[in-house]
Amino acid sequence: MIDMGKLWCLALSSILFLSSAIANAQTYDYIVVGSGPGGGTLAANLAKAGESVLLLEAGDDQGNNPSEEIAAWFFKAFSDPTMRWDFFVKLHSDDGITL
Repeated sequence: MIDMGKLWCLALSSILFLSSAIANAQTYDYIVVGSGPGGGTLAANLAKAGESVLLLEAGDDQGNNPSEEIAAWFFKAFSDPTMRWDFFVKLHSDDGITL
């Protein structure tokens, strides 16, 4: 199921990033949104083929965060407030309905 809150945030951050890229007069052959298993691989293969690629990902750089660096700590990354997004979607107008 697609989390619409995350999708909306990603779209907004993409628009903001693209507007700054346009302001810097940069152009790209391809823009890939999301660096998951598909997006990261696609962007890498396009770049290796000599194409100009802009890869967009939501969030900030967590490269120095031990929860990100140590793969065995995936359970810490899930609950790390600097890495989780905490976006929720209200699926019904009736608050009495639970899923």
